[in-house]
Amino acid sequence: MFRNHLNRIIVFSMLASLCIVAGCAGFWTSRTDNISTSNFAFVANANFSSGADGQGFISIFTTNPTTGALTVAPNVSSGTTGSSSNTLAYSPVAIVTTAGKFIYTANDGGSVSGFTWDTTTGALTAVPSSPIATVGFNPTALVVDHTGKFLYVADSGSMLVEAFSINATTGALTLISTTGYTTADYPAGITVHPTLNVLYVAINSTGVETFTINADGSLSSGTVTAPLASGTSQAVLISNNGKFAYIANGLSAPNGGIEVWNLNATTGLLSTAVTGMPSNPIKADDTPAAMVTDPTGSFLIAVNQNSDDISFYSMSSTTGVLTMLNGGSPINVVTSSSFTPALSNIAMDPTGKFVYVTVIDSTPSSGGLGANTPGVVLFQLSTSNGGTLTKIAPSTSSDGIQAGTNPSGIVLP
Repeated sequence: MFRNHLNRIIVFSMLASLCIVAGCAGFWTSRTDNISTSNFAFVANANFSSGADGQGFISIFTTNPTTGALTVAPNVSSGTTGSSSNTLAYSPVAIVTTAGKFIYTANDGGSVSGFTWDTTTGALTAVPSSPIATVGFNPTALVVDHTGKFLYVADSGSMLVEAFSINATTGALTLISTTGYTTADYPAGITVHPTLNVLYVAINSTGVETFTINADGSLSSGTVTAPLASGTSQAVLISNNGKFAYIANGLSAPNGGIEVWNLNATTGLLSTAVTGMPSNPIKADDTPAAMVTDPTGSFLIAVNQNSDDISFYSMSSTTGVLTMLNGGSPINVVTSSSFTPALSNIAMDPTGKFVYVTVIDSTPSSGGLGANTPGVVLFQLSTSNGGTLTKIAPSTSSDGIQAGTNPSGIVLP
């Protein structure tokens, strides 16, 4: 079904409570960058399979710091049958971590879940009052601000962004506004500036909306920047130095690409499109919808959802220019003759050595989706020779390791 929805009408939301917008980006992981390595990885599995009653699970893995390999966490009670240790959530379609302490999921059914984790086993424990109901419908993306004090959730079914304060001790969430903050179009992706109090929301064909984050976590009215080349903005990534914005335009091949913008140093607003590239947007592949950068800000990797590959670029910290690597060709993530994969998310470990791509089986079947998915595919990033990405397949698979049903995001706190 993913291949029949090139503008990313999310199959998960269609099965649960019909996300009515093309381009809900709840599958994309957000995270803060100033956190330490925990040697755990947490994968949100949205499930939505027949008879699941809207339940999904968070799979818990240990990570090998040398090889990047994932192993099912031992001695953690499983919330469901399967090959991985799990903790119950409620249709989690996005996952975020902050301050090395808390994990939050956006749950498509209309809530946000919060957890702490055991630093020895990785076992998750719900924070007080979790899950907390959202004001709007279909929460599909979330992010924590650079101070770690506030959580923002995009409701793709309601044209809303919601704001929560985070209890620094317990991780409990408190809703800041009972009405939320209206966006100019249905939100898809969401991110924050690394130093300024600015929130960015990808709002599909309307472009990107920029909000000011006030001292109490509330949001001021947004400023809208229209997309380049009739794009359908799906995700926003801000460079580590805070000077540039990168926007996945969500278009099908051959028009899929990444927009690059200069940011106003004072306001954080998108100002002018970056020049000096063969084109802006610079070419990607079919339906670019998620991005990640390494800790040094030297490389950008974009997930092309419907061509099952990733586009690999070097980044200029002075001009913002992206240069295509791997000879200008995308890098295959997964292929199969027995199922139809679709890429759902990408994340990088805090050391910048390893990249993880989550994969969903988009083949319709009476038993639901995801039964055949490899789950998570691992790549190793090398900075030598201008930058290379190499797939590291486990011994049990030609592609990746199995997670739960419909892996929708991964964090490595």
